[in-house]
Amino acid sequence: EDLKGASLLVEVYDLQGNFILDVLLTPDMIGSDLIHDTGSKVKQTQTAVKHDSKPSHVKKTVKGAKLPKTAGHYAEWSILGAVLMFGGFFMIRRLRKAA
Repeated sequence: EDLKGASLLVEVYDLQGNFILDVLLTPDMIGSDLIHDTGSKVKQTQTAVKHDSKPSHVKKTVKGAKLPKTAGHYAEWSILGAVLMFGGFFMIRRLRKAA
């Protein structure tokens, strides 16, 4: 499609949201020549950065202290509470029938 005189503004930010650069591309600049010329001007490239894998489970803090055990076992305690409630309900029914 034809841009009909529209310009393209490209803004680049880093992961923390800090502004790095912006480029305003006018209709005169946009075309296949822009892409080919840009690629030919690159003389030296750096090797691609390899992403580190996710770190394994951290067992100590930065200063060397042990991390606390924070598991609450909420699901297990909820199930135990439900079992006790149902057990109490059936015991009351049984005692009322026997009386």
